[in-house]
Amino acid sequence: NDVAMIQEANIGIGIAGKEGLQASRCSDVSICQFRFLQRLLFVHGRYNTVRLTTLILYSFYKSLVIVIPSILFGTYSLWSVTLLLDDTFIMFYNIVLTFLPVFVVALLEKDLPQSELANLPEAYAPFRRKSPLNQRSGAVWLMDVIVHSAAIYVCGLAFYGDTLPGLVLFCSTATYTVCTVRLLLGLASLSGPFLFTVALSTGAFALVLWMVNVVEGLSPLLERSVGIFMSDYRFWLALLLCVLPCVLIDMAVQHIRSHYSPSTGDVVRFRSTQRGCIRKDTWVSNVM
Repeated sequence: NDVAMIQEANIGIGIAGKEGLQASRCSDVSICQFRFLQRLLFVHGRYNTVRLTTLILYSFYKSLVIVIPSILFGTYSLWSVTLLLDDTFIMFYNIVLTFLPVFVVALLEKDLPQSELANLPEAYAPFRRKSPLNQRSGAVWLMDVIVHSAAIYVCGLAFYGDTLPGLVLFCSTATYTVCTVRLLLGLASLSGPFLFTVALSTGAFALVLWMVNVVEGLSPLLERSVGIFMSDYRFWLALLLCVLPCVLIDMAVQHIRSHYSPSTGDVVRFRSTQRGCIRKDTWVSNVM
């Protein structure tokens, strides 16, 4: 209940008691009893750390993925003013298309069950010793940016290097698809609200494509040509060859890391799964 100590701390926790509410009002988080402190740290402390880390890293990732292919394209176009991505797509990219899913992640992501975290201080201890938002995690996401940007650029030139409208449409579609898939792979669980926002943002992307195709003057380069390119099997083959290597590389890296250098979350998640299997087997044997 020391006001000066609460204000000096990174996150001040105040307890509203009979002594008054001064400390509680000066704190970042207020609780009414000491017994809530354990849940505040072990459950909400871990959840908020994971959510903020994912939000920050993914925000940098999606902003770089949309820029680097354009820089690479500058070497191919002799640094002309030709854009690799559609103007309308760029306008809606950060506002609508990639905002809603990560916004829900920042609010609702739960990498481990609450029942496990409430009585497991070990799951919170690594975050207390070292923040997950560090140079190593930043380097991993930066490598993802480089690999994914290169895949978008190389596949675009390989299939549509001879036609600018097809190249612009493909790179816009591939950028949105790769960013969405990367966010899906980075989560420990897929909640209903998150999947709903992914479907909503995908619908918004389809609406953007429809607008640039039919609205006169919105995108002269792609006007009346989106349907022509997307009805060609080469478009979907190129998209598959672009996204599939990115997915396989990310899944392989996650699999190797979880087996040879597992985090505390990986261990807790594995034990929780094992206990769930044991309970299920016991229930089945009792029924039989």
